[in-house]
Amino acid sequence: MKIDLLPQPYVIYINDSIEGSLRLEKDYIFKIDGLTFVIDKGFIYDGTSVPSFAWSLFKFERRGVHDPAGIVHDYLYRNGFLKTMAGSEAFFTRKQADLLFKDMLDYLGIKSWLSKLAYVGVRWFGKSSWKGKS
Repeated sequence: MKIDLLPQPYVIYINDSIEGSLRLEKDYIFKIDGLTFVIDKGFIYDGTSVPSFAWSLFKFERRGVHDPAGIVHDYLYRNGFLKTMAGSEAFFTRKQADLLFKDMLDYLGIKSWLSKLAYVGVRWFGKSSWKGKS
């Protein structure tokens, strides 16, 4: 997929812990393959779910430049679709969601080997979190 626009989101922690959840404080608008999507203000997510042992090992934390990929991926895992600005829904399989996650990490400048590792991680360990239809 071609990422056209993936800005940094405006989020706040909804508790005091870096392990805690975050909430979008403004609608998150981004573009993929020429389509404009929105994740509504108020969406709560847990950041990019990286085991704490990996934070220092791979220099990859729950929050950072990769936040947009984490928000979109979490939204897809919870819903199985993205909403367009026109109000329609674009459905994704779990594999498509995981590939989009990797593509977004690449777009955001994450090192290629690290985005591939993140992709393998969500493929191996993400199945139980998938709430989409396929």
